Amino acid sequence: EKPMTDAQVRNLAALASDGAGTSAGRRLGTRSHSHRVTPQEPADGHDDAMGCLLALFAGMFPRLALIMFWIARPERVDATFTTVLWPVLGIIFMPFTTLIYVLLYVPRIGVTGSDWWWIALAAFLDICHWGATAGQGRASRSPA
Repeated sequence: EKPMTDAQVRNLAALASDGAGTSAGRRLGTRSHSHRVTPQEPADGHDDAMGCLLALFAGMFPRLALIMFWIARPERVDATFTTVLWPVLGIIFMPFTTLIYVLLYVPRIGVTGSDWWWIALAAFLDICHWGATAGQGRASRSPA
């Protein structure tokens, strides 16, 4: 049996922590009568779970989050776009939409079904950001 990775241990602890008020031994499945939970390893060997901290970070700083995601997982961004031009333009003009598109894109399948609603919501948020920025610029230039 090969040793568990840190991500698998965290997933196991998260699954086991559902029973509040139980002893730590029972939650981790070390007692003889408890049901032992074993995490499933992804087929490609990567743990694709996105943590809450990354989600919070992406909501506040989508450009930086997308650049960091591109550095950490270049194969995902390369599978999503055929050229470097589209992700660079996305980082500049529509960062949140580009980030959501990259996260929802499935290689060889694309974006399907209700995933388009998330991309539309991200595009709406990017457009609202553009409008708010233009409004602030106009307000700061107008004489009081």
